[in-house]
Amino acid sequence: MSPLSIVTALVDRIDMCKKSLSPEQDIKFSGHVSWVGKTSMEVRMHMFQLHDNEFSPVLDVTFVMVSRDSENKGRAFVNPLTLESPEEEELFRQGELNKGRRVAFSSMSLLKMAPTAEEMTTIHEMFLNMLDPKTISF
Repeated sequence: MSPLSIVTALVDRIDMCKKSLSPEQDIKFSGHVSWVGKTSMEVRMHMFQLHDNEFSPVLDVTFVMVSRDSENKGRAFVNPLTLESPEEEELFRQGELNKGRRVAFSSMSLLKMAPTAEEMTTIHEMFLNMLDPKTISF
């Protein structure tokens, strides 16, 4: 039995670099861990497709992965990253910023706080715009 499992917690960001793929051309994936916390990590994946004998970027994705214990009942700690270059240090710094953004966004969730007056007004206006003015129904 493995001492831990690593599962995808969320897809944090997807950047499309190209609008379509060719089914006749090779595709290459590469990826790396860009940031780690105590029990979670940010993983960046890059997808490339062969075009005119060169691999061109198609897709960049950022995932947040979490580590679970062997029985999937609790979290498990992950090893820290050893940053060996300025590029790795910059990726890690960006991972810290991404974490801060996710925490701030989560704190504004409807599960944690009520909508603002402006948000309620917007939703009410959207609701009214959906109604047929003659019958006052959908």
